[in-house]
Amino acid sequence: MTLLPGCREQSAPAPADSPAESVDAAPAPTPAPTPPGPLRLTELLATAIIDSPLAGVAELPYPGDGDGADPIAAHRLLDQRFERFSRQQLAWPKSAGCRAAPAPEREGQALLYDGRNAHQCVFVLPVEPSARYRLSRAIRTGDAEVDLRVMESRVALAYPRQLNHPADVRAAAGGKFVAMRDLLFVHRFAKPVHDEAWHTDRMSLVTSPFARSLIIAVHDAEGLVSEREHGVWFDDLLVEQLRPTPAQELALLKGEALAPGADPRLGMHKHGQLLPIGSLTHTRPPFDDNYAYRDAILAVAPTVIDVPLTPPAGARLDLSLGLFKTSRPGDRVTFRIAVRDASGAEEHLLEQELTAAPKVNWHWHDVRVPLDRWAGQAIRLRLSTDAPPESKGLGLWGSPIVHAPRPAAAPPNVVLIAVDTLRADRLHTFGYERPTSPALDRLAADGVVFAQATSPSNWTSPSFASLFTGVFPSRHQVIHRARAIPPDLPTITEHLRRAGWLTYAIVYKAYLYNMGFERGFDHWLNVPLYDVRAEQNLTKALAWLDRHQDERFFLFLHFNDPHQPFNQPPPFDRMFNTSRDLSRFGVRLPIVIEPHGGVRGCSRCMNGSRPAPGFVELGRALYDGATAYVDDQMGRFVDALRERGLYDDTLIAFVSDHGELMWEHGNYFGHGGSYVQQELIHVPLLVKPHRGSGLPIGRRVATVVTTIDLMPTLLELAGVEGPDLDIQAESLGPLLRDAGPTTPRTVFSENVKQAMLAVRRENWKYVLDYPSGRPAREQLFDLDVDPHERRNLAEEQPVALRTLRSRAIAFFLENRRGHYLLVLGDGLPRTFDVEVRADHPIRTVQSLFGLPVEVGPTQQRLRFRGESNRAVVLLARLEVPRRARLEVLLRATGEPPREQRTVIEAADFDTYVAGWLRENLRPEVATAHFFRVGGAARTKERRHHSGEQLESLRALGYIH
Repeated sequence: MTLLPGCREQSAPAPADSPAESVDAAPAPTPAPTPPGPLRLTELLATAIIDSPLAGVAELPYPGDGDGADPIAAHRLLDQRFERFSRQQLAWPKSAGCRAAPAPEREGQALLYDGRNAHQCVFVLPVEPSARYRLSRAIRTGDAEVDLRVMESRVALAYPRQLNHPADVRAAAGGKFVAMRDLLFVHRFAKPVHDEAWHTDRMSLVTSPFARSLIIAVHDAEGLVSEREHGVWFDDLLVEQLRPTPAQELALLKGEALAPGADPRLGMHKHGQLLPIGSLTHTRPPFDDNYAYRDAILAVAPTVIDVPLTPPAGARLDLSLGLFKTSRPGDRVTFRIAVRDASGAEEHLLEQELTAAPKVNWHWHDVRVPLDRWAGQAIRLRLSTDAPPESKGLGLWGSPIVHAPRPAAAPPNVVLIAVDTLRADRLHTFGYERPTSPALDRLAADGVVFAQATSPSNWTSPSFASLFTGVFPSRHQVIHRARAIPPDLPTITEHLRRAGWLTYAIVYKAYLYNMGFERGFDHWLNVPLYDVRAEQNLTKALAWLDRHQDERFFLFLHFNDPHQPFNQPPPFDRMFNTSRDLSRFGVRLPIVIEPHGGVRGCSRCMNGSRPAPGFVELGRALYDGATAYVDDQMGRFVDALRERGLYDDTLIAFVSDHGELMWEHGNYFGHGGSYVQQELIHVPLLVKPHRGSGLPIGRRVATVVTTIDLMPTLLELAGVEGPDLDIQAESLGPLLRDAGPTTPRTVFSENVKQAMLAVRRENWKYVLDYPSGRPAREQLFDLDVDPHERRNLAEEQPVALRTLRSRAIAFFLENRRGHYLLVLGDGLPRTFDVEVRADHPIRTVQSLFGLPVEVGPTQQRLRFRGESNRAVVLLARLEVPRRARLEVLLRATGEPPREQRTVIEAADFDTYVAGWLRENLRPEVATAHFFRVGGAARTKERRHHSGEQLESLRALGYIH
């Protein structure tokens, strides 16, 4: 018998000449106080006695390390050292921002990415399904946000023996990203270290049963490398298909799919999609649960895990049994569960054998084992696996959790219901004339409606990432499908899980798949289907509720409707139209209305690129029908809470990620893109408090808020105390308590990739469109008199414009990484000439507003000239090497004339922020200022402001 390290807290290690302690002889532990909430056995492994084949297995050396160990047999698919690099051979266009250059601090050449067209720097490789691969790359970076992304695709290559055949690049890599219908998974290296040294990282992966190609591409979410002198360097890119021996396979298994914080010495606590994933088109229950992310214990047979435990009253063990995805068809594992009490008596509670099916379609098997008989007693819970010699024996104990009924005085359940693509102004609850939301009307009577809630973005991924983390997209950077929520940003789920909530999610959404949203969930079920109905989510939710209704839980329930395709069943398909309307245009659901023209599922809906006469009304009616349908399904779930006696003790929040444009602003139907109109970012937000909260209900709050405020609000109402929230959100608690007049809030909505920012404060809305290479455009609307944003008041309302513009400045300087040049004026009409010279190449990334750039963009000289009577003359984001020396000459005509000459090192930009905030709030003459914004610097600055600085920040509107 071999015991793994860290077995039991109360036992001292045996002397070297003593036999290993027997699991059978292990005494029961002294009863310990039961912590609140579920007991996750994955978190109790350090207190367990474990006998496993993984004991003593060390991670294998990488082939080529040369330490004397036997390397893994491997077939090299790609070995790119960039010594004989050729763009032509790789079918990379000249516009690709990658080129071979002499590598800093190492011999030979490496690949330099300089900040342009990252998606064109791509490698497309053929792979086999359900096979093991290992990748390695060296990186030296001046920008930790840029790295290689590895994407699995369903596309089979036509020319598999030729690297990057142009036809294969077009088919597999698409335009800027792998097509969603083909994308299976995104693999990410560990976040690179930004220290200007070379680092080598590796990853191993097992491809899905439907993978046919692997796409490796440089990924730069913002298209910004702030350190052009150093850029981002890649070298020694190696991709191998591995053929390990059984012993090597065991070592690989130990090191991969480790859960965050898991002990690598044990190598047993896994997290992820651990069973094979089938075809999306044919995925049906129970096989759809293979898509779920969950914790598990890898118990390679024969394994015995002996966990000391004191079950609470009413306790039961819930878990799932499964076989790891690299099992071979026909492999068998027998799972056993037993209990040994303090007297040494042992009782066997479960024995079940699983066999891996021949067509990689085996699934999880849910099991519940009652433990109430041992309530309050110190016992040992034994989990063991066994397998015949010819089997790999890769058993999994999926999400093993000891539950107990929720005490009456416990904190509330928390349910977050999110409906995709739902406009506030199409809901009866928010004043719409059609009866689209009777269920939400009923929920609103028991809660508080926030009538002016703004989404942080106009599309799904960044909006939900902000909702989960309490920060805006500029900070979390989930602004692209290949990005994930950064590990250093805790989510609401992680806070609730640590505080004792069972955490579960039911989602069918491709743009929340494999992007970090699964963190903190005991069970994150997301099948990334495109054509899905709310009834599928509801069916899963009701089944889960039946099994866990007496526990304290956090449930994230996502409905994809009314997102297209419109596929609602009768009577909702004709609730606001007739069959005659549908037949007139040849509509057969499901249909998809394309953003700029065309309708899939309809033969007579469009005249060229424009909707046919009468189809606008029908398209909107179909949206309203889908809204009424999802309201009905949501209402059925809320009714289920009532029927089970859970409604009163459950804190419920209802929200949407964004809205939908339906031809209100030009010939456009959809969301995302360079649109931030209210139809897209004004979303429903409702909070239904739990019993005993003492909050007044049946109210409407008119204060402008943002949906990212839900994170701290739900934590506060649930009684989760003490999390160190370094967030930008602000709890809605004071508004829920109706604490009297409140200070107006300023909220933001942005699409970083499309260079759009909207700032809302009371009735005023400011929109900044700042595309690269074109002059920025400012718009200002008074939403009280112009709710559809028809009249731009930027020239007519200088006070409101100046106020919201200052908040936009603050937003950029607090959140958007890069170097900034800011020129302030005194508000008098003047002609300005700003010239920047440097000893390294510099360029203007974006002129956010103000003077146009006349000289640039890739020379060592920039020049901005023009007339202005603004207090803010210029804000430009520059690409400046860190070691560059800049000379800036500012000339302003008028009385008094102004000339300022500044010489500054780019590395010193940070030191200007605090001084400028204190001393230059209202300059008497034109002045130029310099800032450098980055994650570490921003956080440090935020935490160390003096009282005087904080007052200055508040006065300027930088903090609210």
